[in-house]
Amino acid sequence: MSGKKADETVSKLGKITAESTVIEVAGEEFEIHPLTNKEFLQHVTSQEAQKGDQSEVVLDLVTTVLQKDDERITREEVEMAPPELVGKVMKALEEVNGLQDFIEMSGETKSL
Repeated sequence: MSGKKADETVSKLGKITAESTVIEVAGEEFEIHPLTNKEFLQHVTSQEAQKGDQSEVVLDLVTTVLQKDDERITREEVEMAPPELVGKVMKALEEVNGLQDFIEMSGETKSL
């Protein structure tokens, strides 16, 4: 009964909020937190996105996500990091936000 009572205190949206995950790159662990709708929409509707500059959008997105784990991380550090970092962050970001289908669809749309 206490489990049901606890469930009643969380809204329906609170129940579907994604959990973070941890990735490892070159021996360093990074906790990848889900994006809020506001953060996600800011990136996909940014000026860079409107211009079709996907590399800028990805770098901004990866920086935002990594700063949730360590606010000292800078955009410049992300730019200089090994490509493995971006790949792992994007894969984890897709997973924690349930965006696999969305990202695949946007890739297909751009290639048409």
